[in-house]
Amino acid sequence: MVKIRESLPLLDGTDAGHDSTTMIASITASQRHFTHTDLPILSEPASHIIDQHTIDTDAWLVSMAKRANEPHLADLSTACELLNNHDLSTDSKRSNAFLTGIGIADILGYLYQDEATLVAAMLYRAARKQLLTQKQIQAVFGDEVAELIKETLALGRLSDLIENNKRLEDHFNNNQRDQLSGIYNMLISMTNDVRVVLIKLAERTFAMLVLSFASHERQQRVAREVMTIYAPLAHRLGIAQLKWELEDLSFRYLAPDRYREIAKLLAEKRSEREAYIDRVANQLREALAEQGIEGEITGRVKHIYSIYRKMKLKSLSFDQLYDIRALRVLVNTNADCYYALGLVHGLWRHIPEQFDDYITNPKANGYRSLHTAVIAENKSLEVQIRTFSMHYEAQVVDFGEFERIYVFSRDGDIIELPKGSTVLDFAYHVHTHVGNRAQAARVNKRYVPLTYQLKTGEQVEIITKQSREPNRDWLVASLGYINTNRARSKLRQWFNKQDRDKNIETGKHILTKELARMSVHPNSIDLNDYVKFFNAKNSDDILVGLVNGNVELHDLTGHISRQLDLEPEVADTELIPSVHPKATGKLDAYKIEVDGLDNIPIHLAGCCSPVQGEAIAGFITQSNGVSIHRSDCHEYERLVQREPERAISAAWFGNKGKTQLVQIYLESYDRRGLLRDLTQIIDQENVNIRQVDTLSGDDDIARLNFTIEVTGLSQLSKLLAKLEQQHGIILARRIVNGTKTA
Repeated sequence: MVKIRESLPLLDGTDAGHDSTTMIASITASQRHFTHTDLPILSEPASHIIDQHTIDTDAWLVSMAKRANEPHLADLSTACELLNNHDLSTDSKRSNAFLTGIGIADILGYLYQDEATLVAAMLYRAARKQLLTQKQIQAVFGDEVAELIKETLALGRLSDLIENNKRLEDHFNNNQRDQLSGIYNMLISMTNDVRVVLIKLAERTFAMLVLSFASHERQQRVAREVMTIYAPLAHRLGIAQLKWELEDLSFRYLAPDRYREIAKLLAEKRSEREAYIDRVANQLREALAEQGIEGEITGRVKHIYSIYRKMKLKSLSFDQLYDIRALRVLVNTNADCYYALGLVHGLWRHIPEQFDDYITNPKANGYRSLHTAVIAENKSLEVQIRTFSMHYEAQVVDFGEFERIYVFSRDGDIIELPKGSTVLDFAYHVHTHVGNRAQAARVNKRYVPLTYQLKTGEQVEIITKQSREPNRDWLVASLGYINTNRARSKLRQWFNKQDRDKNIETGKHILTKELARMSVHPNSIDLNDYVKFFNAKNSDDILVGLVNGNVELHDLTGHISRQLDLEPEVADTELIPSVHPKATGKLDAYKIEVDGLDNIPIHLAGCCSPVQGEAIAGFITQSNGVSIHRSDCHEYERLVQREPERAISAAWFGNKGKTQLVQIYLESYDRRGLLRDLTQIIDQENVNIRQVDTLSGDDDIARLNFTIEVTGLSQLSKLLAKLEQQHGIILARRIVNGTKTA
């Protein structure tokens, strides 16, 4: 476990000398025209680093390299030189950025010794004050440092938004834990790199060290923010020492009298406390070694705020606390944990009723350890024993678990949603009526579509209209209006309550519209053929299902496509005899069978240009054999009404016929390269283009007529679907007898 800092100094002046970060904070504070006293103690005296408010940068860099177990830190040295010598607007700005950078990096140096992280921490203040640009940082220090600073700046902007959110004052004052927990979850979810959060924690710690110059109101507000957001965040990341200091720094401003009282109760000098911990740790270390148990022992003295909190929660006096001093023992196996426990109780007298076995009975958050309390040298001592793996589990944060986003409502409340949630998902999360009546949305005061996917830290406002009702398109997954089960369930509940007859008519409209895109006439299908696929009682149930979401449109059209042979073509297969027992006709090049006729010419009627897969019928002409029409062709109906004896049954036969000429019509917003892009798509579908006519009007709308060769309705339907998906396409339809099917 990395030793960061002990605890705060006592107010009666019994502390030892200040450390490097404390002195840096003092200099920064003095530049802001105030005297900074009673600052926390870190790990080492600063006399060799700081002399008369002048930092010996070389000595500090040696100190940092020593912590990192490196001979030198070249990039960190370059960063110091850049901030100390580069023309950063004014001397005061440069000096402030330099001192603050050293202060943040110094704190981080006890947490995380990766040089890129230390350099990013050093430069963060200058980047935030726009004294250095991202481009400058990237040019000197590379992509990794630049990206760390970029993400930390984003975290800083979110932190500012949190700090300036007036609604959060209520959360602080009323201790609304759900909202406060959401805040630090929001901060974690902003990045996948734990180093970014560590830089921000170090920055907040240094900010607390120089808070003395601020007004009482700001001291209170920042202290509450740190106590309720950043201290729990440090705890969540397993950085116990930093958590303790942040809590004590905040506690000093939030409850100065209680802070002073407990500080006086800790009457021992720091050197005496450290000497005691060293003695008992060595005793236990020798006992473990004698028994051949490998382990690691560290010690600490309980910090002021945790003492206050335990006294308050358990209604205890200071004399009743047994864990002011503590040892942590890390061993290799569970068996070693219990063996070490026996050694502890053999060395010192166990305090009754002060034992917890969290290995056998882990805490709700998965924490595992043995806790006991003993009397050693006439002083109470807590001992925690666990394995290295248990300790690692307690320290590590799995950023993968934060697959959530955290956004602000219009009033400043924090809302937690699954990653990928849209503004409409947000509306239904707030309230069903808000979702049902959602007319528009604004994110960070800018209008966005209802399909906009939210990101952590954004503020969302839903604009409602009393007469607004949910749109059935919201349930179509491919359109992207909703992505959460909660919103989908509420939408389905609303549609289920609507009038059944209205839903049937609406379902017909939905299906007819989709069939028109496929160039399939509604009369060519019978919904009763699909009842079994959807466990429906009748065809009306299928139509109602299209409205309330119980039947997905793409599932239904998939079944229709397969029944009408609209699926993508398969390889040529051997022809199969007719399934119609009365059929005696001959197969021709179009793979069409005509009932009762043989050796007769067949051609496709130009009035409707039927495509393989559509319902067809034949008409015997006087001199040109049999003309094949779509069964719903108006010209065919006119001919049969006049000469019904010439009507004859016809059907497609086999998997493929020869290619057929078909006309399609497209409308698109006009742009350069439009025709090139469309012809490439058509070519990719192995469709030959015979003719193209284009027209661009004053309305910037391009209108295009293509004459193409397709093998059947399946190929045509697939092509139209791909064309409709292209950017800027308004309409893609087949033309039959000069009319666009729609």
